[in-house]
Amino acid sequence: MKFFHKSEVIVVGGGIVGCAAAYYLTKGGARVTIIEREGLASQASGYSAGMLNPLTGIGIPGCLQEIAMTSFQMHLNLWKDLVSETGFDFNPSRRSSIDVIFDESDHSSLEQVYRTYRDTDGFKAQWLSDSEIKSVSSKISAEAIGGLYTWGNGSLDSMLLTKALANSAVESGSKLIETNVVGVQDQYGRINGLRTKEGIIGCDHVIFALGPWSNKIEKWLGVHVPVSPLKGQILRTHLSNVGKYPDYDLNHGGISLYRKSGGMVWIGATEEHQGYDVTQTVKAKNMLLSKASIIVPSIIESEIINQTVCLRPITPDWLPIIGKAPGWSNAWLATGAGKKGILLGPAMGKSISDLITKKSTEIPIHGFQPERFQ
Repeated sequence: MKFFHKSEVIVVGGGIVGCAAAYYLTKGGARVTIIEREGLASQASGYSAGMLNPLTGIGIPGCLQEIAMTSFQMHLNLWKDLVSETGFDFNPSRRSSIDVIFDESDHSSLEQVYRTYRDTDGFKAQWLSDSEIKSVSSKISAEAIGGLYTWGNGSLDSMLLTKALANSAVESGSKLIETNVVGVQDQYGRINGLRTKEGIIGCDHVIFALGPWSNKIEKWLGVHVPVSPLKGQILRTHLSNVGKYPDYDLNHGGISLYRKSGGMVWIGATEEHQGYDVTQTVKAKNMLLSKASIIVPSIIESEIINQTVCLRPITPDWLPIIGKAPGWSNAWLATGAGKKGILLGPAMGKSISDLITKKSTEIPIHGFQPERFQ
């Protein structure tokens, strides 16, 4: 069989999970090739809000809790050295946030959040009274009767983080190829090459990190991979017409206003089951602005700089898929992180790297194996 290129490990997908896997593999000395059809971080990893919250969300508290906190700590350990090594300043920081309260039902729904942040090392929580929320900023709605202040979540530029991970891998000897995978070359349950439009790339292992397009793997491997896209739209606004804005992320009613550098506030995000449609819609823009103006009425006057769309990969149980593809000796799946993709990227990438190079991992991935869907 003639190969136009050969690699120890091929990573299919240039998003956060694939690039994290390549990063950790190359740090361990493996020769890796990343295959990406449209460019690094060209999908959800490049257009995420870049917020890292390991304490709340689907599966937290619960089965996602341990890996979420593990991966969050990996982020903290990674940031300084990765920026220094690559020169990609993805602007990582720990953030303050306020959940704005408009009635007592809001207060009740936040009780568990308050206890979680209060009782977790490295995080903070404090209730804000009516007078305290009004003293935060005159921009917050006069209808607010209080708030929940929390500190400790992470914030970063997810596109630059993804590119930094890939850059480190490439500078360490890995290769990036922009092409489209069209199938696998296999023999007796083992992949010995990937078929691409440029030819066959030989390999010892393959990691499939295809995000919302992971169901393509089904026809290649005969393995059920129930991943579907969840569309999310975000508005990027500039506050030149709004005046002094509170230096906090603000949350209410299922949306958030994320403070970004350069006088920007991002408003997000929608959750739409629209297949692979990536159309920007006026309906989403109006909904996001309407809900944001409940929190900060003057946000309606802000200048909309951009409206972005991304597709997040979700599974039926909203948990990631991490592990060896059933029936295959050298095919690995790392996908389905949903709305927690940027947060979980380091842990998912490192765990797959460990499984390939060490046959085991200390990262808590129990319950995320592909076998649960077969």
